[in-house]
Amino acid sequence: MILTDTGIDALNDSRDSLVSWLLKVTGLQYSSPTLAYHQNPSAKASTADRAMSKFQAGGGIPRNASDDIPDEDTLSPREQKARVVALRGLSQARDGEFDAARETFGDAIRLDPRLDLSRLPSFWNMPNQTHDAVIEALYDTERTRDAASLIADLRTRFRPRLLPNRDSR
Repeated sequence: MILTDTGIDALNDSRDSLVSWLLKVTGLQYSSPTLAYHQNPSAKASTADRAMSKFQAGGGIPRNASDDIPDEDTLSPREQKARVVALRGLSQARDGEFDAARETFGDAIRLDPRLDLSRLPSFWNMPNQTHDAVIEALYDTERTRDAASLIADLRTRFRPRLLPNRDSR
């Protein structure tokens, strides 16, 4: 593919309009051609700003602005233990011991009430019984809102999709 000067100019214009839209949305300012960004003092600090500063600090491309998963070093010993217990629950669920996994998930939730079990590694690749065990553990520990949220997320992620009609081809 050969790009002419006109094509390169069109790409530059598209990039500039995308950057200006992104800067307007996030409240950041473009300060130099080296893609160095700095905070607009008149804008409020938002989740997107925190994600961008984390990106600039070398954290890599943020997957989602709300993905503020703390480092293992910043967790309290109780939170670290809760994560270890939750991973043990995943291991039990992987082995098909769903009742034991439900109890273990409940123990993890009691250790760290802010623990989000859906963010555990490979949680979404586990069998449906694992998700059911987590929901039951959330209900057992009286986190009904989190259980309802997880149910809604499961219904969204794994909802049945309609097959295309063969007659319309």
